[in-house]
Amino acid sequence: MMNKQKDMIKVNMHLVEACNYSCKYCFAKFDDHKVLNKDDWMNIIDNCVNSGRVYEINFAGGEPMLVPYLHELAEYVNSKGIRCSLITNGSLMTDEWIRKYAGLFRTIGMSVDSFDAETARMVGRCDRFGNVQSAERTAEIIRNVKALYPAVKIKLNTVVNALNVSENLAEFIVAEKLPVDRWKFLKMCYFNDGCHNNASLAVTDNQYREFVCSNLREFGVYDVSDNQVLYNTASGTEVVAESKIKGGYYMIDAGGRLVDDTTNDSYRSVIDCRTQSFEDGIRKLTLYTDVYDSRYKTA
Repeated sequence: MMNKQKDMIKVNMHLVEACNYSCKYCFAKFDDHKVLNKDDWMNIIDNCVNSGRVYEINFAGGEPMLVPYLHELAEYVNSKGIRCSLITNGSLMTDEWIRKYAGLFRTIGMSVDSFDAETARMVGRCDRFGNVQSAERTAEIIRNVKALYPAVKIKLNTVVNALNVSENLAEFIVAEKLPVDRWKFLKMCYFNDGCHNNASLAVTDNQYREFVCSNLREFGVYDVSDNQVLYNTASGTEVVAESKIKGGYYMIDAGGRLVDDTTNDSYRSVIDCRTQSFEDGIRKLTLYTDVYDSRYKTA
């Protein structure tokens, strides 16, 4: 189902393309553009807020923790009375950063594709020296955030691809009793802009389904439907299984442009959020309401 927007919405702001990791499947590849500064992003935040439609802004990338004024943007979003969240690979999240800034976010999401170091390296989830974040450090970050800021929700994002499709990540999460509030599985989305192509890491629908089933079984969930996206588990972890993501996000790229991913295998610019009305932009954007609602209806 497709519509021209209604109700309150969540906006994903990709602050930067740069990342200290080189994940081979990554879709955050946009056209060349000037890197925006803090004032640009604050103006874009104002544009979103002034639409009267935005209840949450999620900072993403690339790796948003490479942005030196990230915490200032988070403070600015909070000052507007709307929610602020973050999705990061977690590798730059020191204990000092957690103490100072984790409380600015309603949700902190961490991208975790594997708890096996070699698999992570093959995916490209490592720095240029081949260093990966260990499973133990990921667990430590989660526990530290929750200990200092119990109200902050912890979310994990896992992109299911050809290199991790046989891994059961839930075994570690359940064994360690990690306080994960929400865990999202995303079937790797094919992307080809002429320069970047991730086709070699694609998985079939059946492979993705088996990954979802095997991981949900660790949480005691055995009734898995191809049409169901949201699962509530006895441990309290909410699992979201997304095989479709196109047309399911309000996304502003690192150049400040609201982009549409429904027309081809890349992105089409809808408006420049620095100079054009965000409210007008979302009227022009194609959004698949069923995909969006399946993810955010309980957010």
